[in-house]
Amino acid sequence: MKRKELTEKYAFGQSKLKFYKQFISENLITKKQILTDEYAKTEITYLGKLMDLDNQNYYHVITSFKIIGIGEMESPRGMSNIAFINKNVDKAIIYQVGMPDELPEKIENKILYFTHKSEKIGVSILGGLPPMLCIPKIGCN
Repeated sequence: MKRKELTEKYAFGQSKLKFYKQFISENLITKKQILTDEYAKTEITYLGKLMDLDNQNYYHVITSFKIIGIGEMESPRGMSNIAFINKNVDKAIIYQVGMPDELPEKIENKILYFTHKSEKIGVSILGGLPPMLCIPKIGCN
């Protein structure tokens, strides 16, 4: 089952790869980029490179929060994603999370940091990405 889930995540990531890879820029690390159109607003942040603990692989990490229905809906909807793009920038895996406060904020010393209720939570990657991204106290996506 895990293999099937991971295959599906990679297929979805491939469909979004072109969109996300345009935001990879060392000059824009942790700087929010905003895209707007008539009915949506998307906030994208490139967090930089997350090195796998094997010291051979790394992933470009990009977060996005999209608000859909701005201007016309009484209750706009949103969705948050964490995109991991491999070092060759030819494969991506995207994890959907619930709220924008569940997105990671930075990368330091091979650790991806989240903040949950004022508590800093660090996550490392060892041997590749799992089919589900499970963050202590936040949950699995």
